[in-house]
Amino acid sequence: MCGPFAIHKNSTSEDNFGDNTEIAFYLLRKGENNSLLLLRCIQTLSTLQNQIHHHVHNPIFILKTSSVEINDAGNVFPNGYSTLPKEPILATSRSLTSSCGCTRVLTFDDISNTGNDRYPAIPNGYGGLTWTNALIMNTTWERVTYGWNGYASGLSSGVFVGFNSNAQQMSMSVPVGQYFQLNSISLCAAWRNNLTVTIKGIRANIPVYQTVINLPVASKNILYTIKWAGIDKVTRDSVGGIEYPNLNGVGTQFVFDDIDITI
Repeated sequence: MCGPFAIHKNSTSEDNFGDNTEIAFYLLRKGENNSLLLLRCIQTLSTLQNQIHHHVHNPIFILKTSSVEINDAGNVFPNGYSTLPKEPILATSRSLTSSCGCTRVLTFDDISNTGNDRYPAIPNGYGGLTWTNALIMNTTWERVTYGWNGYASGLSSGVFVGFNSNAQQMSMSVPVGQYFQLNSISLCAAWRNNLTVTIKGIRANIPVYQTVINLPVASKNILYTIKWAGIDKVTRDSVGGIEYPNLNGVGTQFVFDDIDITI
């Protein structure tokens, strides 16, 4: 989750914009293994005000080195509001039960401490999510070692991609009572053409969204725009397909990269 939030108000000035004015700001959050994540967030003024000075379990540093944007003609904190301090400050806010407007693209290239494991697990907490049966792979190493396959096709950015361990159901989730939005995802089949992948968006153990797609091996990975809001879990299952000839591997694994989420 994003948050805390800080707005600095000059008590001698008047407010000249409404509660629904959207403010873009940045958060510097402490992530896994003491890493720092710089997140760009968008939130309405009224929501921000409601979230100030409340408690959150994991305090977050707020960082803003220049101005904060306003959606009405780009003014910077009109009358009554100033920019955030140039140095980080530590603040707290209440835990949120809905999206705070922080959008990230998960590339899997920023996962640290993968050790000597060829296919390390995506650590819980990466992207603010809990991961099940989800591994990552260095596609450069894979291609040099085993030759071309769908993992190379599935690469959207960087070097690393994710895939479902042992072709099992893969999931990503947040704790009960919290929600996120799945915006888009890049997908590809690892070994079998026309691989059938079922993606479900779940809220409180009830599937509320579902899509079934057929993935190729050789073609460039396909970006699926989904925009599923208010979910706490996404599952992906893969079955079927036709074996792609002359590859050094088999199975119904699928490849994913550049998962765009709002959380």
